[in-house]
Amino acid sequence: NNARQHAPLPTRVYAGLINNLSIELDDIEAHTPQLLAALRDGLRMYAQVKAAHGSERMLIGRALVEKHGLGDYIARRGFNINVGLSSLTGVVTEIFQVCKLQIHVFSGMRHEEVRTLPYHCMVTRKSGHGRRHSLIAGVTTKFNKGRRLRTHWVTTDREGFRAIRLAKQFAEVIYESLGFRPSISDSSKDDSPLFVSPDYLPWRFNQKNAEKPIRASVMELYRLNKACRLRLIPIIEEQDLAELEEIDQFRA
Repeated sequence: NNARQHAPLPTRVYAGLINNLSIELDDIEAHTPQLLAALRDGLRMYAQVKAAHGSERMLIGRALVEKHGLGDYIARRGFNINVGLSSLTGVVTEIFQVCKLQIHVFSGMRHEEVRTLPYHCMVTRKSGHGRRHSLIAGVTTKFNKGRRLRTHWVTTDREGFRAIRLAKQFAEVIYESLGFRPSISDSSKDDSPLFVSPDYLPWRFNQKNAEKPIRASVMELYRLNKACRLRLIPIIEEQDLAELEEIDQFRA
């Protein structure tokens, strides 16, 4: 306990989480075209209704969700389809949370390192022996006395980059709603977070007057809604406790 290390994870639980994340990403990717179309359609409809009625307090109901065939998908995730655009915001937040978990699993990055990733963070390098390496470019303070240091984490194109590419598609819609283009320049790319706050969508808090886009704030595992946690996290069984007692005998 004095070492301040997390307890080890039982093998079955960790493998179950990895498999469940893959299933979750499969489902998200299968619905990504409809989700992106619904978000862009919602942006257009919201602007039209606001221009016509001059009010920001309006609801574009479940008709939009049903138009894009997303009613069942959203309901299965525990969101209320009757609130229309607000349920889409919840779905985007959850997608960011799932993508963040996938990046953790396939890079070993810490919470703040993933949360602060810039939109342009994928780097592919070819080594001398001809292999291509997938690297995540970000910032860490570990082993650097709390100072920010640019560095890279090794991942894979199939798993780590998969989550980043997926998150970028939804972040792009949010940036479009702001009329903002994420910078690729090293000097300013940190101003364009990969996990940009969905609260910038105009039917939320409409923070367009912020100097630069802020990151999504609800990215911790415990902030996942109950339905998502049940899909991702295996139930602890007796065999898991037995494994912990065998490999870490002296922990409480």
